[in-house]
Amino acid sequence: MATYKELEKYYDHLKESYESKESDSYYFNNDRSHNAMVMKFMFDYSSIINMYCGELSVLRESFYGYINEDKDEIKKNVICSLKKFLDKEDAKLCIIVENFSKKIFEDLICKEVFINKLKEGKIHLFKLDRDFSFKKEINHFCYSDTNIVRFEVDKNQHNAICVFHNKEYLNSMENNFGTLYNIAQKVN
Repeated sequence: MATYKELEKYYDHLKESYESKESDSYYFNNDRSHNAMVMKFMFDYSSIINMYCGELSVLRESFYGYINEDKDEIKKNVICSLKKFLDKEDAKLCIIVENFSKKIFEDLICKEVFINKLKEGKIHLFKLDRDFSFKKEINHFCYSDTNIVRFEVDKNQHNAICVFHNKEYLNSMENNFGTLYNIAQKVN
């Protein structure tokens, strides 16, 4: 796992590439620490984020237990970016969870904020039916209104690709999310 200084450089590379508006910019992220930094980046540069995930892991304490170095610093920065994101007037975080359980709420890194924003309607939480047989084969992904996409190649290892300014890739994620959204059930 990378140190926080290395992750800051990774974040700076993301920022530089994103702001250059180059098309088809790809950044690989191969572990949970990089996953956290990409999510931090998305929170910092987006107003709307749609996410299909396994168990809301990047927002849970147990996720950070797998990060060896500087996990508290990484978590603190993700929380800060999430709070700023949710404080934006037009913020919306729509999440479809593959394996929903009430346990998700037990170890959220910012439980009070999450639940308040869920009640306010800034967070929308959905789950896939337990018996939906194809969900195990669908890789996790998220995308934003600012054309940032993160797609996991291996959802167990959190290996992913972060893509900027690629309309085809974004459209594909939007279509996939729309399909899942149509069969998902709202979590209250």
